[in-house]
Amino acid sequence: MTQPLARDQRRLPKRRRPSGGVAMVALVVAILALTVAVFAVVLVLERVPQPAGAAAIGTEVSSRPAGASASTTPTPTPTSQPRTKTGAKAAAKRAFEFYSVGNYGKFWDQWTEQSQAVVSRSEYMRRFRECPAPAEGIRWSISDVSVSGSTARVTASRSILVDQFTFRYQAGRWRYEMTADQRKQYQGQSVDEIVADQRAQGLCA
Repeated sequence: MTQPLARDQRRLPKRRRPSGGVAMVALVVAILALTVAVFAVVLVLERVPQPAGAAAIGTEVSSRPAGASASTTPTPTPTSQPRTKTGAKAAAKRAFEFYSVGNYGKFWDQWTEQSQAVVSRSEYMRRFRECPAPAEGIRWSISDVSVSGSTARVTASRSILVDQFTFRYQAGRWRYEMTADQRKQYQGQSVDEIVADQRAQGLCA
């Protein structure tokens, strides 16, 4: 006797397996659909405005040579200062501020090339490290500035002292020029001799 299940199986029509051509068409359609989707996403991303911070970072990174780290990026050069009375006064105020607070390295950075050639930055800093200025912390007040060509005369006072200083316009910036007494001192003596003299006169804080 034939089992009922066997009879039912005979009655069912045989299913046809999909041909290779149909499978290939389905695969191509799927690839095309994926490509269109990716292209649409790219278009949307390109139209999204980038935040200002992100844009700046992108610009900075792209400007570096391949393999260069942030520490190797050159320090940007200072912007030019106006060759005017206002520019000279601002430069003098900045230079005297460095000196007043005891930042002698930064003060030396504001000097003219000719003044920097008289004494090195490290030696100038050592002089005040070994013999601190007694008036350190007392700020200079600028009372008058006059400009003639590339030369500025700056009148400044500190406590009861009033003096006139010269600034020269070099490479787009106003720079401090050593006074005649300062030049004479550093050209005639070593830093060790200057420190010894200052200590003997009780001029070290």
